[in-house]
Amino acid sequence: MVKKSTRVNHPPVVEVPADNQPVVAPIHQSVKFEFQTLDDTLRSLRGERAGFFYLRSSNPTTRQLELTLAELQGRDDCLVCASGVGAIAQALLSLTRQGDHVLCFFETYGPTRHLIRRTLAKFGVEHTLLSIADLAGIERVLSSRPTRLVVFESPTNPINRIADIATITRLARAHGALTVLDNTFAGVHQHGQYDIDIFLHSLTKFVSGHGDVMGGAAIANASLIRGLRPDFTVLGGALDPHAAFLLQRGLKTYFVRFRAQCAGRTDERLRCGRELRSAWRCRGRTSFRRSPAAVCDDRKCGLDGVTRDAAADARQPRFERRAAARGRHHGWHGSIVDRPGGRRRPA
Repeated sequence: MVKKSTRVNHPPVVEVPADNQPVVAPIHQSVKFEFQTLDDTLRSLRGERAGFFYLRSSNPTTRQLELTLAELQGRDDCLVCASGVGAIAQALLSLTRQGDHVLCFFETYGPTRHLIRRTLAKFGVEHTLLSIADLAGIERVLSSRPTRLVVFESPTNPINRIADIATITRLARAHGALTVLDNTFAGVHQHGQYDIDIFLHSLTKFVSGHGDVMGGAAIANASLIRGLRPDFTVLGGALDPHAAFLLQRGLKTYFVRFRAQCAGRTDERLRCGRELRSAWRCRGRTSFRRSPAAVCDDRKCGLDGVTRDAAADARQPRFERRAAARGRHHGWHGSIVDRPGGRRRPA
């Protein structure tokens, strides 16, 4: 007979039959997992058997989210953590060391630039900053010095510049650099066809969709994730199982929200584009360059947006001001994407 004081700490086990599984996966809100024997524990720690040991290294609920995200992005494996910035910071710290060089871009998310220009610089990591449209500059930098990482976004946060992903990845691969793409604004189902080494995501935005949970993810092939995992574990930015559950729940409506929000943003962008063209004609402008885009449908969603020359950049048209402002709200991100294999003319 088990003592009552013992029973409250070790409640009766309720086995779920193999043919009677729950429709919604349970939340494994536990930091520790135990094995029946010390030998089994040691075998698990050596990677000789499956199992879970400590929340910071893995958990069944967070693992389910990781596998879902990896499949959506078209890669082997994934690591989740407590925030999007956490994923960026932990990936950059894990992938670089003193003497490395990183190529990054002016249009990149502010905290990412801070991490590269300030945090990594403290540890002797150098960087070059270019415009995402400067393909000649990218090739020149990569050919002139060994580069460890090319870190970029498409669309960029917050002004929604579209990168020529195919060209950037080709140049990086030719010169032995790893590509790290913050794919948050495109969504976890986009850009998997490109030769990207590591995808980063803020799950706080389009994956969550409800503004009530934070999370981040690094998605890559298994060999790269194996290298990242020890550093992600000791840096300590673990995702709580309940947050992982909420993010998995958010994915249930991900494609429903994606299609509806794409349609709404397409209508607004086209309207703003018409207003911009009218304003430019009043100033005597007669020609416009248009970026390649895909029609919003069940497979892809893009915008046929007007690009600007360098002289017009400083004026920042109204549709870009709106994009920057609305980027503070969570849920519409991913409404501007590349056509598969398409290229955007440099602005």
